[in-house]
Amino acid sequence: QAILARASLAQTSLAESIRLSFSTRRWAGSSPPHVWLAMQSMALTLAMLSAPLFGECSAGEAVASPTPGQSQRPETPAPAPPYRALAKSGAIASACKVDVPTMHSFQTLLSRGRCDAQVVYTPAPWEIDFVTNMPRIQDGTQEWAAGCAKMRSHRSLIDEWLRLVKGQYRGAALPSSFDKEAMSYFTTTTTCPGEPPRVEVEPIEPLVGFLRHPMTWCIDHSWEYMLRKEYLLLGSPASVGSGRKFFFDVGASTFLHGAGGASQSWFAKIYETVLNVNFDRIIAWEYGGSQVDRLSETPFEYLVNTSYFVIPASGELDACHNPLNFIRKLCHKDDYVVFKLDIDTPGIESAIVDQLVNDPRVAGLVDEFFYEDHAAKNPMEYHGWGRQPKDHDMAKSIQIFSKLRALGVRAHSWV
Repeated sequence: QAILARASLAQTSLAESIRLSFSTRRWAGSSPPHVWLAMQSMALTLAMLSAPLFGECSAGEAVASPTPGQSQRPETPAPAPPYRALAKSGAIASACKVDVPTMHSFQTLLSRGRCDAQVVYTPAPWEIDFVTNMPRIQDGTQEWAAGCAKMRSHRSLIDEWLRLVKGQYRGAALPSSFDKEAMSYFTTTTTCPGEPPRVEVEPIEPLVGFLRHPMTWCIDHSWEYMLRKEYLLLGSPASVGSGRKFFFDVGASTFLHGAGGASQSWFAKIYETVLNVNFDRIIAWEYGGSQVDRLSETPFEYLVNTSYFVIPASGELDACHNPLNFIRKLCHKDDYVVFKLDIDTPGIESAIVDQLVNDPRVAGLVDEFFYEDHAAKNPMEYHGWGRQPKDHDMAKSIQIFSKLRALGVRAHSWV
């Protein structure tokens, strides 16, 4: 109370008031020396934590002021304009900004003294073939002849891949040995103070084909597999750790429904089944509609841990509603972070992904990343996507996923 009073009367920051209050040794006379030292340490910590990581952001900044003659409470809310129209008009830009360098410094401080992990990604041989030769494989046609021929020639590798996924989804542990001709994998060497190094090898689905279920189109022409997710191989329970569990869902729809099928319920159920993970915090964005409608299907056990924004996510580096800034602010090195990005707005998605690729500090906080990259020269242009900008094709897309994996992120191509 004394600290708050000092801040109010002197019009100083809370951090400065904490420092001044403790510097006067106000309680030193009545406290044992070890208590006083602990109080000093707490003061320094509080001062650091109370520093303005986020810029000033009032509730009023999130709502546009009505024009003269416009009712403050219209009887019938106008439908939300399309996301692309908002992006073009600049209306997505928010007055709420964050201090990204300060958050980087804060994360560095939190990470000191903890275990260090070195992660090495090894792509399967047929992934190397696709990544290297994608400029020649992609032909912009629905047939995708060269790529599909390669997929058909590797049918035995596809069968081994899907066998591993099927076992995992049924609750089986990832095998300690697996076919490294079929599967890509991560080797993680963890070193903790006073303990011998631990080495763990975990497979992941290879980056091949046009980054969909491997049966899609090239092997099964019915497109039955187009929205199937049973090709995504998750990590092992050992990779989860003892920290908090976060799920960031950008393009969340509702718990049970979505344009590409339900995502929230899929993540909640599959992570509980496979990794015994119940998310401590779910943070979701889906532009338009109301929270009442968006959350109407969410079961209570997930609802109590959910924050749901019905406003646009942003790709601006210092925007409050850039999901990466939530990750920077909320997540620590020991937390387990799952991040899904699928808002069907390539400009914003690409900005967020570019920041993730080019900032190893925030990439180091993300464990699993799911992203539907709408790239040109992909057969999906003829089955739901429509034509995509030619300057971002499959060759660039597969490189993005490869770079993220090289950073230690289990990056998956989403549906």
